[in-house]
Amino acid sequence: MTALALPVAAAAPQPLPRACWVVGWDAVAALRAEWQALWQADPQADLFGSWDWFMHLGAHYGRDHSATAIVHRAVDGMQALAGGQWTPQLALLRDANGRLRALLPLVALPAQWRGRAVALLATPTNTQAPRGALLARDFDHASAAALAALLAARREVDLLLLDGLRADDGRATRLLDALARRGLPAARTTQWPSVLLRHDGSLDDYFGGADRAHFRRSLVKAGNGLSKLGAVSVDCHAGDDWRAGFDAFVQVDADSWKAADGECVGSDPALLAYYQALCERLAARGWLEIWVLRVDGRAAAAFICPHDGRQRYTLKCSVSLACGSQRSPGLVLMDALVRQTWRRGATGIDFVGKVPFLDRWANHDMALLSALLPRARTLRWRLHAERQAAAAGQWLAAARAGVARRLRGAAARLGRRVPQ
Repeated sequence: MTALALPVAAAAPQPLPRACWVVGWDAVAALRAEWQALWQADPQADLFGSWDWFMHLGAHYGRDHSATAIVHRAVDGMQALAGGQWTPQLALLRDANGRLRALLPLVALPAQWRGRAVALLATPTNTQAPRGALLARDFDHASAAALAALLAARREVDLLLLDGLRADDGRATRLLDALARRGLPAARTTQWPSVLLRHDGSLDDYFGGADRAHFRRSLVKAGNGLSKLGAVSVDCHAGDDWRAGFDAFVQVDADSWKAADGECVGSDPALLAYYQALCERLAARGWLEIWVLRVDGRAAAAFICPHDGRQRYTLKCSVSLACGSQRSPGLVLMDALVRQTWRRGATGIDFVGKVPFLDRWANHDMALLSALLPRARTLRWRLHAERQAAAAGQWLAAARAGVARRLRGAAARLGRRVPQ
């Protein structure tokens, strides 16, 4: 008997996600429930992709507030694109049932790039807002293509900046590839690391082992050194007590190395208002802890640590110089933070950066990227401007040489010598 192969019905093509824009702070406020549901459903989401974080940025940089800057992280460091007031532009994808499937929070603003006024569409990042976000339930190639088509259709935008997106989950890479196919390739892409502490295994496992012996000794030495100055205490200020913690942080910051450079929070009214409003919003949400180490009742180190139910973030850290350069109150406070949060069953700590001090505590790396995507007309303008500048430079050099020759000739005729 010969078996007959039965025809297999072709799978019905999946409908493409529907892309649309949400514009304006009132429209963003109305999207709160959907945004939060998507944020909860996205296992990669963090604090910087939350509705609360974006609305805080809107309260500080949007509506009637003055001009500010967007930061682009280039190979040679941060570059500020001086700009004006932010207007929210959320790029959304919805599935066939209308459910929110993906969201890319952006802001539009007039800005300066390479000496030219440009219409900028960017993730809202600057020196106080370190990351952007791309939220999704499932960001496949179809989602990337639909989102890229939406972004590429904005012909009035001169420059698209995607800064602070995760580079290790594949989403940003898919989106950049799709944008390149739409004729909007990245002119410059930069990656940089950030470190995390994942509470994998037990606390004893984390601190144990021969390779951690020196680290353990440094913790004991730091704790003993502080104890010689007075009674050491560590407090976690949360809920209605957040103001006491914030005041302690401002005090510590004023005694830190940042004070000499004018970078402490209390020395800048705008910066003070930014962090006070952020802490107030996060505390109302139940998302704030401020950890303070005190020696004989005086604050010596303080960390502003938002926590979103998934992990904590060492968003802002400061250490007083009053204890002396040989003491390490920051090390002792971090030790207490790690031990207490681990025992509470939290998933970990996002250190929101990478420096040698944090590397000692971290056990995971995360890659972030920044991509600058100018329109072709913007690149043509830049090339034209560079050519004009080069031509002007050549003309000026030739003119100077001609003037010098005429002066020497006139001097020779007068019988005087002009230095060469």
